[in-house]
Amino acid sequence: MNGHRGCNENMHGVLSSMRLNFKVLDPRRLIRYGMSRMEATKLIKAGFIQKLCDASDVIIIADTAPDARALLLSLLDKNPKKRCKSNIVVELTNRYDWMVRDRKYYNSMFSQLFANPPKNLFWVANNPFEAVFMNMEVGSLPPKVRLLRALGNVNAQSFQDSKLGNDTTAGKEDFLSIIQDLEDTGKPKIGDVLSYLCMPVATLPKKYGGPTELLRYKGFIEFPYQVSVMKFYENIANGVPQLLPTPRFLKQIAAAGHHDYIVKWLDSLDDASLFLKNSTAFSILQKERKQLELAKARGGAKNRISEKMYHAFKPEFSSFSDASFDWVELMDFYRAEFAPFVYLFDSFEDLGRMINTAPESFDYKRVRETGPVFYAKIRQKSLDGWKALFDEMANSAK
Repeated sequence: MNGHRGCNENMHGVLSSMRLNFKVLDPRRLIRYGMSRMEATKLIKAGFIQKLCDASDVIIIADTAPDARALLLSLLDKNPKKRCKSNIVVELTNRYDWMVRDRKYYNSMFSQLFANPPKNLFWVANNPFEAVFMNMEVGSLPPKVRLLRALGNVNAQSFQDSKLGNDTTAGKEDFLSIIQDLEDTGKPKIGDVLSYLCMPVATLPKKYGGPTELLRYKGFIEFPYQVSVMKFYENIANGVPQLLPTPRFLKQIAAAGHHDYIVKWLDSLDDASLFLKNSTAFSILQKERKQLELAKARGGAKNRISEKMYHAFKPEFSSFSDASFDWVELMDFYRAEFAPFVYLFDSFEDLGRMINTAPESFDYKRVRETGPVFYAKIRQKSLDGWKALFDEMANSAK
């Protein structure tokens, strides 16, 4: 149950390795993003969930977890006969609460499911931030969240309709590429900055031809999250050299207003860093924020934490607000295990030097050779994890 092509292709790779068939149901044909409690209840009362469960051995929800809301709500029905009997797998890839508006009721549903976990409900995440973010927002977690990264596979058919990049210049191997900014037109775009600085970078459209096309260039520039972390995995798996701003520079770009889309995720990652370091301090910070919102609604408040709170947790807040960047290990773009397969730049001057580096000298880490070898191990680990999950389902059904 998913409308994201990348997730569908990944699941095709997973299930075909076990010789299992599956059908795809696009949730957008049923409901909008961020399914509400009322919309979920309507699907249940209309009998849709019952029919779906009766027809399915396993139901996998990928990309946006709110698409599973009606299924999850059915598991809390007081009448056991009305609960979905299928095995349900929620694969977290894009924050558990994507576009949810009635957050209070939504989080309450998760709390109940975590407190009394149904035997037929399983949780998977394709990156390490998902479980931490869910714990931070809900206040608890299910007994097990498996970290199973995407396979990094590419279906060539997906790119047959692709429009390739601005290839009017011969010799793509001399150029770096970047994907076209897809943010709202009224918000700052990193591409505008590169244009202003007259950086000769090939700008590719959304349908750019996948890693096969990217390999024609010297390397691929990524300002997280211009493309998803699944593309990041896919590029490593296919040996595409990738260039990223350092965590420090990414924050600087965001603070300067040049990359609007990343701002909310950096705030969430900062919160997660504090949550992991001192959950008590994080809890108090959340209360302070709510009080601040109420005070602002009444006509005035200082936009800062209280002096009393700051002095009580000074060590945590000092590192929280300076350049410690504990959050990098929650973001796969910057995790140490992937460091050998990316190139970091700490300024636009650094990026300019990389642009001017000759192709034969550029990939000194040999990403084109070592990336596919490394990611083959990640892929096998994920396949083994999915197989173990299906084995667990089979055993629980006995």
